[in-house]
Amino acid sequence: MAANFRAMRRIFEGAMVEGVLKRVIVLRYGLKFLALLGAVLGVFIFLRGWVNPLAFLVGLFTLFPATLIEGFRGYLRQGG
Repeated sequence: MAANFRAMRRIFEGAMVEGVLKRVIVLRYGLKFLALLGAVLGVFIFLRGWVNPLAFLVGLFTLFPATLIEGFRGYLRQGG
């Protein structure tokens, strides 16, 4: 997960630099997403015998809404 955030940071920092083509940024972000998807599928296939697949997917998909809610709560605390 830390590698995913580090990759996102590098992509978005590159987007802030002038002269960078938007197609390159979209391509990098797409490749990062495919790599993350491949890693998750690899873990899912590897642990399929030990872990309930439905519980794994529910736990995986609750991460995004939890992060979004925490970010929104932090924004409101700052007076946003």
